Order: sequence, then structure tokens, then C-alpha cells
Amino acid sequence: MNIRITASIAILAATTSLSAQITHTHLGTIQTANQEGEIVAFDSARGRYFVTNPASDEIDVFTASATGSLAHVMSIPLAGAPNSVAVHNGLVAVAVEGPTKQDSGQVQFFQAATGVANGLAVTVGALPDMVAFTPNGQKVLTANEGEADEATGLNNPEGSVSIVDVASRTVATASFAPWNGQKASLQAAGVRLTNVNNITLAQDVEPEYVTINAAGTTAYVTLQENNAIAVVDIAAASVTAILPLGEKDHNLPGNEFDPSNQDGIDGNFQNFPILGLYMPDALTTFTVGGVEYIATANEGDGRDDFAGFADETRGADLEVDFTLDTEDPTPETSLYTSTQLNDNAILGRLKFVTSDYDIARGDTDGDGDVDQLYSFGSRSFTIWTTAGVPVFDSGDEFEREMLARGMWEEGRSDDKGPEPESIVYGVVNDTPMLFVGLERTDAIMVYDVSNPMAAALVDVIDVATESGIGAGAPEGLAFIPAAANATGRDVLAVTSEGIERPAAWNRMLLDRVPRGELWSLDE
Repeated sequence: MNIRITASIAILAATTSLSAQITHTHLGTIQTANQEGEIVAFDSARGRYFVTNPASDEIDVFTASATGSLAHVMSIPLAGAPNSVAVHNGLVAVAVEGPTKQDSGQVQFFQAATGVANGLAVTVGALPDMVAFTPNGQKVLTANEGEADEATGLNNPEGSVSIVDVASRTVATASFAPWNGQKASLQAAGVRLTNVNNITLAQDVEPEYVTINAAGTTAYVTLQENNAIAVVDIAAASVTAILPLGEKDHNLPGNEFDPSNQDGIDGNFQNFPILGLYMPDALTTFTVGGVEYIATANEGDGRDDFAGFADETRGADLEVDFTLDTEDPTPETSLYTSTQLNDNAILGRLKFVTSDYDIARGDTDGDGDVDQLYSFGSRSFTIWTTAGVPVFDSGDEFEREMLARGMWEEGRSDDKGPEPESIVYGVVNDTPMLFVGLERTDAIMVYDVSNPMAAALVDVIDVATESGIGAGAPEGLAFIPAAANATGRDVLAVTSEGIERPAAWNRMLLDRVPRGELWSLDE
């Protein structure tokens, strides 16, 4: 049986010690009426939490008392389904998708105090998936994913970044069309760009998430399915760079992973000559020692649901569908053996990345067969320079911690593991911290990034257990400093979507329905 848990918002308070070890306290949880919720934003002037509710086409609004007790204030009706929400100085901006995902979307504005519409809505690109204010609040940016239609894959709008002037409600578009002529060179550099349906680069890129630097001059945008980050000059409304992110080598010590959910061993960590494509979902910028960095949650994502874009193949099907350099019988001189790939207890269950682009790229010696194989995501978070050079990766720490803490999800081993999805930055008692949400293991990983090149895990929040209601799949995170909220403590707001868990794991069973929690952080 499944137990349905309602949508909620959770608060977590924190303090720090001299050792920078962090502790946390669950302050409150509230459940929305229809058990739906996804992204959370906070208005410090009124102490209100704004949560997207795509099932009801609303923004649900909550307040928290000095103790962290949450209460529903109102719901703001929208003209369409919300994908993201942001708040600045009493103004709420909501990214709303069009009648279909291929239609143009909108940014709709509301007063945080009353929920009343604030001026005109503006039209932005197709499927605005993320919305963010610049630090001065003068502009709003949306990452417009521009997904193809699932039925045919032929209606495929361009991905783009919209830049809205808040005062005038005018929109400028940072288009990827000027990069169409560089498609081949970017493919060679490692940007995943397909030639399916003869689509252009601008049609292929799918902006997922946007973060803005402290100066408010530059935006960094994840192109998740393309394994890249785009750099946007906000004032010029132009894409100035597309940074390929490369791969994580799972054959190196510290990058072990468990690729099978049918080996009978929880956390069967091994090295394999497989390259994990980072494919980040959320990202954030932060500054330490006067240097700005980018941090990404490397979830991984494929397009197998879209006609013509199939890019997922399990190991046991690889030799059926493709010509691989697996020399069987002995001697085995390839990177993989047929035995490994066809054994569900080894690599047979693992989902590999197999678009036409990946297969061609995997033929490293040009002899017509596939030498190198790639997997989805990196099961980690990464810190990068603003030029896209990695300076830190959490390696296999997420999965090892989940196993050690009894939070392991063996059923996800063959896919993308714990699926790091969300990431936010905050400073707790002068210590810079990153908070990483793991969708599939219901956890928040907390890292001290005082030294960005040697980030240290200082806390793990078990959202499902500590929320008191079994909230799962943390989706939206918002860090609120102590001075900005009624509790007087540094707070992490979490909206959770929920997830199913097999009964054999002796954890509460959940339908996949959203909810959220509030937690306070203490060192």
C-alpha cells in the first residue's frame, strides 16, 4: 500500500561551532490543501513564503512565527501553470508556461503583501522553467527550456533566456541563434548537440536553471541535456559563451559507484571505465576570498520521452543496438566485456547515454565501433570557476553517506543514483555553506565551502524522517539569514515532492506528491 502525504513547506534552523560542524532543528511543516508544491521563494519584508502549485495554477502563500510554526495565508490564482517563483522587495515574479509547453510563456507579477496583480504580465520564451531577479531587483530573467513536443519531436521551439525590465515591462531575448553556425565546433568540444530532425543549435539547447552573479551583470544558465553552461551578458541580452562541462571518470579512486539494482548488494561501489556526464539541474554562484565560483547539482537528464530523441540504453541492450568494441571471447582488450554488459548484476541494468551524438563521440579511434560509454549525471555536486573549470567534486561521498546513514535507495543504482537536483548558498555564523538537495534519497547535504577546492561535508538532513510526515524528494530550497526572518535563526526552507519507497526498506511509503518543510540551522 501507499500512504499519501500532503504538500508542505519545512523550516530548518542552524548554528555553527568552532569546528564548523553544523546542527539543525526541524521547526515546522505545513501541507497544502491539494498536496502539491514545488519551488519556494521568501519575502523578508513580510515574512512570507511563496510556493508554486502547478496542479491548481496558483501560488500558495505561508507565514512562519518566531518559533517556525507555519500558517497558510492565501493562494494567488495564475493564468497558467507556474514553474518557478522569485521575490524581491515586495514584488513577486512567477514563471508561467503557455497552454502547451511549446507556446510562449509569461512572467506574471504580484504584490507580496496582498497577492494583487502588479502591472502587466510579459511574454517570454517557451516553457520558462526558472525565474530570478537581479540583485538590485531591476530585472527579471527566465530560463526558457523550449522542449520539443513528445508526440512527434518536430514542434521544437528555440531555447532562450528572457530579460525583463521590471519598471517598463519590456523584454529582451538572449538568443542562441547566433551560435547556430558553431554547432559542429561545440559538438567537438563536448556540448551534447544532436542532429535529429535537422534541428538548429538554438532548438537543441534547453536552458534549465539560471543564477546571477553578485554584480548583477552576468547570468549562468544550465543547459542540462546538453551538458553545458551558457554565460549571458545581461545588459547586452546576449549569450557570450557556451561552456562544455566534460565528464566524470568513474574509473578513478574516489569516483566509485554502484551501477546495478539487481546485484543483491546495497552500495556495491566499484570503479568502471565509464564517463558520467554532469548534466546539472540547479546551479548557484557564490564568492569566497573575493573569487566568484559556480556550484552545480549534477542530476543528469535524458530525452528518451521525445519522439526521435531516444538517448537511453541499458547495458544489456547495447550490443543488440550498437556495434561495440567488446572483443569476446578472450583476450579482452576493450574497456568493457560482453560479460559485464550483459550481466544485470554488473553493468546490464545501468542506463547509458546513447544519442547519435554520444555513440559517434564514443568511437574514439574512428574504426566504426563504440569504445567509450557514458552515463547520466555524476551523482555529485561540483564547484567550478566562472570559466567552467572544475575545482572540486564531491566524488562518491553522497552515495557512501546515504549507505552509512541507512538512507540508501538500491532501486536507483542503475539510473542516476541519489539525483542531486537543487543547490543553494548561505552563510551561517560567518561560515559559507552550500546545501544540496538529493531528490531520490530525501536528503540535504550541507558543505562548508570556506575552501572551495576542498569543500567539507558538515551535516546531512534526513528530510523524510525529520520532517515528521515522511516528506520526500526535496525540490525547492531557499536559504534565509537570521536577520531576515522571524525566528532569528538561519533558516532553510524546503519544498518536497515525495517519492515511492519499497516496503522492504522499512521506510514510510510515499506517493509521488509534493510537500515541503522548514528547518533551522545551527553550528
